[in-house]
Amino acid sequence: MSNPTDWVRLAELSQAAVDSRRGYEWRVNFSLWAALALTAYYGRTDLDLRISSMCWKVTLGLFIIALYALFQQKVHVAHETDKRFKHYYLDRAEGKEKPRNPELPKWYEFDWRWAIPPVGFTALLVFEVLSLL
Repeated sequence: MSNPTDWVRLAELSQAAVDSRRGYEWRVNFSLWAALALTAYYGRTDLDLRISSMCWKVTLGLFIIALYALFQQKVHVAHETDKRFKHYYLDRAEGKEKPRNPELPKWYEFDWRWAIPPVGFTALLVFEVLSLL
C-alpha cells in the first residue's frame, strides 16, 4: 500500500469508528439516565418500591457506578487506539520515514480526568434515585 490515498482512506475509517463509538456512548448515557429517572418516578408512584436497608442502597449504587466507569474506560481506550491508528495512517500518507507507533503501550495509563463529568453526573443521579426509594 504505497498509494497515499489508500492511507488517507484508512485514516478516515479510523475517524469514522471514533465518531460512531461517540454516538453509541451518548446513546448509552442518555438511556441510563432516562432509566434512572423512570426508576425514581415509578418507584415512588406506581410500584411503591422501597429499599429499606442503607447497605443495599449503597451496594447497588456502587455497583451501577462501577459498571458505568468500566464502560467509560473501555470506550476511552478504543477511542485512543483509533486516534493513534488514524495518525499512523496519516503519517504513512505523508511519506514519513518513521511514522508514529499506533499501538498502545502494554501498561497504558488511563487518564480518568476526562471521565469525571459523566461518571460524576451518573453517580449523583444514582444516589439521588436510591435516596428516593
